[in-house]
Formats: sequence, structure tokens, C-alpha cells
Amino acid sequence: MKKTIEFWRKELSLKDIEVLTQEISREQVDFPIDIDEKDMYFVGVNREGNTATIYHDRPLTEEDIVHELLHVAFPEKSEEWVVEQTDKKLKAKQLYYGTTYRKVQRGF
Repeated sequence: MKKTIEFWRKELSLKDIEVLTQEISREQVDFPIDIDEKDMYFVGVNREGNTATIYHDRPLTEEDIVHELLHVAFPEKSEEWVVEQTDKKLKAKQLYYGTTYRKVQRGF
């Protein structure tokens, strides 16, 4: 995952930001009562100064990393914008590098 984080850190001009990941226990997350079981996961980012930490309770995907780093790069943008840009950036990478990208449905 480190190579993926480094790639996207550079792509999103976050070279001055240290990106860490922190696995958390599912028990640390309060899910809404009416949430579907398939949407019962947590991936989120917190930025303090020049450090951004991606917290997760399941293995991270490249889509997760791009999504969370877009929040860091563009904190003023809406969730809908970030979702749209995540999809666009991963598709562009796929076209340029020939990598496989399969969109993961995000519940929110």
C-alpha cells in the first residue's frame, strides 16, 4: 500500500504531507442503526498539520486512498465531488497505465 499512497500523494500535489494509515477495530465505530450490513465499514481521514492519517476497519483499496487523499487536497469540496473525482482519477490512471479499476459502491 505504501507505493500506492506515494503515487497518489505525488499525483495530488501532497508532497509536503506525510500520510499514515491506522487500522482500527470495528467496535470503535458507531454505525447508524438503519445501515445495511454491506455498508458497515469505516474509512476516514484526519489531517493535523502536515500529517494525514487514514483510519480504516477493513483492508484499504486504492479507491479508498484516492478518495481520502482528495479530501486532504480539497477539504472545501463536497463528498459528491470527491466521489466523482475519485472515479475520474482512477479511470484516467487505468487508461494511462493499463491498470484495472473496479468501482466500489460507497454507502453514505
